[in-house]
Amino acid sequence: MVGRASWPAWPGSSVSRLPAHAWFTLGLGLCLAAAVTLLGTDVAHAEQDSAHTLPSDNVLVWTSAKTVSVETTDADGNIANATAALGGQLPHRCVLVASDDVRFTVFVGKRSLVTFQGPGRWDVHGDRLTMQLGAMPERRDVKLQFGPRPRRSWPAPSYPEREPPARERRLRLIFPSAPDVRDSDPTVRWRWHEPEPAGRFDLELWKVGSEPTLVERWRGLTGRSHQLWQPLDRGATYRINISVHDLDELAAAATFRVLSKRADAAIVPSLMELNALREREPAVRTEIDILRAWLFESWGLTDEADAVWAALAIDHPRAIDLPRRAR
Repeated sequence: MVGRASWPAWPGSSVSRLPAHAWFTLGLGLCLAAAVTLLGTDVAHAEQDSAHTLPSDNVLVWTSAKTVSVETTDADGNIANATAALGGQLPHRCVLVASDDVRFTVFVGKRSLVTFQGPGRWDVHGDRLTMQLGAMPERRDVKLQFGPRPRRSWPAPSYPEREPPARERRLRLIFPSAPDVRDSDPTVRWRWHEPEPAGRFDLELWKVGSEPTLVERWRGLTGRSHQLWQPLDRGATYRINISVHDLDELAAAATFRVLSKRADAAIVPSLMELNALREREPAVRTEIDILRAWLFESWGLTDEADAVWAALAIDHPRAIDLPRRAR
């Protein structure tokens, strides 16, 4: 008598035999698993290749030269040379090259200021730095809490390059003019371009909402500034209008929001961190001030940021990019 063949039981299993369709299912599963593994390998290689050129969180903050030389190598070993401009993001993986007397600083991983002194070569892989040739870079840790807004691109100017018509230049609102302001008790400032003696000005301040509310109205103001009568509500949005007295067609306006208590509390520790670091490390004061401007921009405080850029432009008159940032 010929018995029916049976497969030996798997260790630890109570199943002593598998029907044919089960083995077919098992084989199909193994084939699919192998395909997924190969696909995963291809994806991993693709991600590895693209990592050579993807931008990182590392940003060139300042340099004694106009640009810094950057070498990148693709997966096939081909080397490409490029330059990183001020404010530009570095590739995720690259080699920084500096000639004699070139000094530059990179904001690494949004938490460290790293200063390099040429001549030298340094390998950068994410937030990991390796010296190939030259002096060890100096690292200064700084903890900053940036806001949700992206910093403005640099060296693109923060205002239109073309001159507006003469009629538009006669009256200009200087502050507040940004999306957000920190000061809940601001002094309104404007500029009048007509020859002296100047005229008088009318000012209106509205609180924006489902039903706009008039907060203040002044007529016949003299001078170029006005202290608001009462503090503004934090987190509220306002609309301010300034015009030449009895000439409404010569006017300027801006809509702005007063920074909320929560946002203001979030930015204070970062400003204190920068102030303390600026006192301890005078060698990198320029870099710290640039971080301060970027911090303001990230919270929508472009008026405050422009004041920092203007001061930097005075300190560095030969840095052609800085004056273009200040209004």
